Amino acid sequence: PGVAARFESVDGLAGAFVTSLLVGTAGDVWIGTTQGLRVWKAGALADTSAVGFPSGIEALHEDGDGALWIGTRRDGLFRYAGGRLVQYTTREGLFDNLVGTILEDDAGWFWFTSNKGASRVLRSDLIGYADGSAHRVEARSFDTTDGMPNRECNFGQGRWKGRDGRLWFATVGGVAVIDPARSTQNVVPPP
Repeated sequence: PGVAARFESVDGLAGAFVTSLLVGTAGDVWIGTTQGLRVWKAGALADTSAVGFPSGIEALHEDGDGALWIGTRRDGLFRYAGGRLVQYTTREGLFDNLVGTILEDDAGWFWFTSNKGASRVLRSDLIGYADGSAHRVEARSFDTTDGMPNRECNFGQGRWKGRDGRLWFATVGGVAVIDPARSTQNVVPPP
């Protein structure tokens, strides 16, 4: 009661299902859709067709350096920085080509979710691949054997980073919470 709202339609997005929104540090609004990526700059929708952004966008994240990270439904992960778009897929070492959410922890790991579970990759490894100093990235995956209530994760805004650094992911079986600071990997091979 007493609250009025006015909604407007944005020309240039007709027929596209909006899957994610991100307000960048420069104030631009990045709009992820089923048909590609758009950006709202200075009160208008800018033309991004020359960049070659992917379609089927599920997640957007801007890192501390201003690089835009784009998770897609089937084409893996993309990094857009300095006017250059770089793609990462399972060929380059990702756990899955579906990247439903993107979170960055305090130790420099990017965490992704998919229908197969969650995974993490060092941000510095991803940048190394982008600048040509590395040929692959190494992903570590997590699923029900690691304590997740279900390996199938929900997408879009189904993630959150708490003030204590713990990461929260929505799954179809409940919420999965991981403390990256306490996450260890057993590197001893089984007998």
